[in-house]
Amino acid sequence: MCNLKSNKTLEEFKTYLNELSNLDNLDILTLFPSSLYLSVMSDYNINFGSQDISVYTDGSSTGEVTAKQVKSTNAQYTIIGHSERRNKFSEDELLLLKKIRIALNEKLKVVYCIGETKEEKLRKKTYQVLEKQIAKIFNSLSDEEMDQIIIAYEPVWAIGGGNPASKKGIAEISEFIKKIILDYYDKDIKVLYGGSVNSGIIADFDKIKTIDGYLVGSASLKTEEVAKMLQIISNK
Repeated sequence: MCNLKSNKTLEEFKTYLNELSNLDNLDILTLFPSSLYLSVMSDYNINFGSQDISVYTDGSSTGEVTAKQVKSTNAQYTIIGHSERRNKFSEDELLLLKKIRIALNEKLKVVYCIGETKEEKLRKKTYQVLEKQIAKIFNSLSDEEMDQIIIAYEPVWAIGGGNPASKKGIAEISEFIKKIILDYYDKDIKVLYGGSVNSGIIADFDKIKTIDGYLVGSASLKTEEVAKMLQIISNK
């Protein structure tokens, strides 16, 4: 899954899509462009979703993009809880739960992001933080709702800094996440890793049995890098 964040003009995005459309294994790719470009995706045979949705439904909320609007573009997914939303916009689990309920009501699958900060890691609070971020959402969801959620583990300290987590650390944490959800909610959920992901990391991390995929940031901006990542994953 590739999160383009706030990158590319419309023309740059169209060029990017035309280059992507020539790649193999597009069936395993999901793209998250700026919401401004979601309607463009209908011309391409690529899975896609939004980077976020509004906590509001239709109505007088100038500047917001609602889940219903996102769904009308034939998007299948939305990201909720990305660390940049948590940190820059002070989004907490109470607000994120509202967004998740709205998204699920519109039949959007949710990629729910969790992860610890550098300070929390240094204080050895990683597992406590992750369990809290999971519980505050999953405790309020039905079995059917949980089936529509994918967890993306993104350690905040690893995002955008070219300093990914270790293979051993990710194996342990992804196993912990799956076990928590299986033990408490009886669900076998998909877990993605995100945080300075590129083709080199995927080649190494793809041997981790408890990682089901990746949420890629800056590396997804170059089609040649996307091609390498798709090839590695498809040869798994």
